[in-house]
Amino acid sequence: MHHSESPILLLKEASQLLAENGIIIIMGEHFFSLRERLFQLTKHFIKYFIDHRSYRLSHYLLPSYDDLFPPSIEKGDIHYSLSQYHFMFKKSQLDIFLHDSNKKCGIQGFVLKNKKKKTY
Repeated sequence: MHHSESPILLLKEASQLLAENGIIIIMGEHFFSLRERLFQLTKHFIKYFIDHRSYRLSHYLLPSYDDLFPPSIEKGDIHYSLSQYHFMFKKSQLDIFLHDSNKKCGIQGFVLKNKKKKTY
């Protein structure tokens, strides 16, 4: 998902192909620990207050998630917050059945089921 240019479209198409009791497993998504988020937030404030390389021209005092974890153009990686994942899953008519993260490795995964189809 983090390499897709249109993750909502990707999820919608996958959910349409999903069998009645099927699930979608998404693995290897980026996960940033509280420690990493606080580190990036501290870095942002330092850059903002000393106006490192005219940082204030392109950033607000309160950063967005993308300010803290910008996409990597070279790798094609896009970093999503948990709320962004929830939004994408909701738009795609999918429910989170299971969510787990490995803080040590910095990855997370989701097991999704279709909202429209009955599951037992």
